[in-house]
Parts: sequence; structure tokens; C-alpha cells
Amino acid sequence: MSLHHKICHAVGGALNLPHAGTHTVVLPRALSYNAPAVPQAMRTVGEALPFGDGDAVKGLDMLIRALSLPTSLAEFGMQEKDVDTVAGQVLQSAYANPMPLEPEKIRQLIYSCHGGARAAL
Repeated sequence: MSLHHKICHAVGGALNLPHAGTHTVVLPRALSYNAPAVPQAMRTVGEALPFGDGDAVKGLDMLIRALSLPTSLAEFGMQEKDVDTVAGQVLQSAYANPMPLEPEKIRQLIYSCHGGARAAL
């Protein structure tokens, strides 16, 4: 999932946040962003997760919370003022992605990663 990977590299590079930990926070939100373009993959992931009644995004979010893993980039030190910096880096040299990268939607996704709002379709 290229958007997920790109965001984790951007927050790691720009903000020096821990690469592995950022993956946990970003994955459900990037999955939600790309869901419309990959319906079969979403069904497969949703069926494989023990939570979420087949909803991949909800199931992953519930698994992360059940394991008491980080749910926001703020937990690693990201500040709200960093959202635009990270969004700019993601959009500047974007990787191929199943869904087109729309600047305001990417900014909202990163804002959600910062604050820890539940990922949702």
C-alpha cells in the first residue's frame, strides 16, 4: 500500500518519528482511503481479521485498540502544525497508489493520524 508507506517515510524523515510505530497508526487510515479502489482486497482482509464483522478498516482499528497499540502520531510527538508539512511531502513525490491523491483528502487523512480519530470508510 504505497500511500501508507509514503506517509510513514514522510513522518519519519520530517519529524524523526519511529518508523515501525507510525505504521500502526497510519495503516487503517490509508486502508480506508484506498478502499474504494481495492474492494476484493478489502473483503479478503476483512474476512481474515478477528474483529469488525468483515469490515477491514473497522477490524484493523479494533485489533490495534485491543492490543493497546498507539492510535495517534501525537503519541510519538507529532504536533498539529506538522500536518501540512507531512501532507506536502506526501504529495510532492507521491508513489503510485490505487486511489488518486487529492490534496485536501490527504491533509485530512494525516490530520486523522495526528489526532487518533477512528479510521472509517
